[in-house]
Amino acid sequence: MHYTNYQPTPVYSSDYEPLMPCHPARARKLLRNGRAAPHHVRGIFGIRLLDRSRAQCEVQDTSLNVDAGSDISGFAVVQDDDNGQRTVLALVELRHRAKAIKSTMTGRSQHRRSRRGRLRHRAPRFNNRRREPGTLPPSVDSIHLDAMRVVSTMCRIYPVSRFSIERYKFDTQLMNNPDIRGVEYQRGTLFGWQVRAYIFNRDQGRCVYCRRRNVRLELDHIRPRAIGSDRVDNLVTCCRDCNLAKANRPIEEFLADRPELLTRILDRLQRSDLASAAHINTALPAIVRDLWTLGRPISSANAASVSWKRRQLNMPKNHCYDAALQGQDFSAIVSLPSRILVLRPNNGRSKQKANVDRHGTPIGRPFREHQRLPKRLRRRRNPAPGHAGHHQRHGAHLISTGDTVTLEHHAQQYTGRAVIKSGGTRVAIHGTKPEISAQISQCRRIARNPRWTIRHASPAQQSHQASTVK
Repeated sequence: MHYTNYQPTPVYSSDYEPLMPCHPARARKLLRNGRAAPHHVRGIFGIRLLDRSRAQCEVQDTSLNVDAGSDISGFAVVQDDDNGQRTVLALVELRHRAKAIKSTMTGRSQHRRSRRGRLRHRAPRFNNRRREPGTLPPSVDSIHLDAMRVVSTMCRIYPVSRFSIERYKFDTQLMNNPDIRGVEYQRGTLFGWQVRAYIFNRDQGRCVYCRRRNVRLELDHIRPRAIGSDRVDNLVTCCRDCNLAKANRPIEEFLADRPELLTRILDRLQRSDLASAAHINTALPAIVRDLWTLGRPISSANAASVSWKRRQLNMPKNHCYDAALQGQDFSAIVSLPSRILVLRPNNGRSKQKANVDRHGTPIGRPFREHQRLPKRLRRRRNPAPGHAGHHQRHGAHLISTGDTVTLEHHAQQYTGRAVIKSGGTRVAIHGTKPEISAQISQCRRIARNPRWTIRHASPAQQSHQASTVK
């Protein structure tokens, strides 16, 4: 596989329409010559041409491939030519927050149940709690909404003409009871691939014993099949060396010198967690339904074909790579970006107005001082943490925490993510030590808060040769 040593820069026309990305060196040249200007879309940097409209440019067809997961979803923007060669323009990894939302909602429900016995009885009002048809649980809905937000962002950045999504459905009944009767039910066209894909996804594509990636992975029984079973909680991902070293030995003997790992594996054996499979079974139809509303053709890929291509190309197990391998119209991948864009959604700005104790009562000196102020001065004198003041939120600057800003500090220009300081009067660049800051009136906002954190990750390079599907 040939990895390009650059990340293609998104390009927009003068009428703010997406064009084909270009080399970063060409983007810098256009900026120096005054033919382009910086342009951010939800925190992702690009350039906007000042002298070319969409009608004056030639745009090729590109496809946005989606590989949805419960913890991580992968997105790839690809372009296929007439010779069957595929160019990967962008790789995006979305880290979901479904587990954090589920734990939060579980804690709230337990708190409500503990309070229920101390409150007076009130008749239930079920008419006020009706849900619209198709409403998803909050943890599952976050997967659906965050994935669609990335899809809409990619459609604004690249000229996407069609979609491709990996369609699969985990059979939780087969996972829990592999001895179920009925050959037609068990041995379909994709028999075993759903279970294998689920286990590889659960173990993050690495050996559970030696934690190695980018090696040939197999399935191993924690308890040998003679005394165990084929249940999904008795199967783990392991490499060939560990599988041969363990053989039919008991897990206690094989991991005698690693008690912490032994305890973690045995604890997993005691409980079977199928929440991830249930999340995907529920969220995937909602994602497909929303993709149809965007008015572009949709094709589907199955886990078996993607796994076969991954083995032929000797590529590591990764959601982004699985998304890039979808489709049947290519025989070779000639270019792959050297970096993966990693997005982690957050709730944007903090909505907490004051520190509270475990009972929910506001505490702290800032809150007490805020309460002593006249009502007309409370918002202006002491805004909420993470916000700018009232005159800045609604004035000419409109800068708040998370926005991309540029400021001058000691006669030098700095650009980065803004953090509001000193009660909304100063702006600091996030992560700078010593702190780089300036008055809020001397800062200029470049882009609004994208409501996710952005970083780049370098994938492991398997080979530097062009790979071909044989």
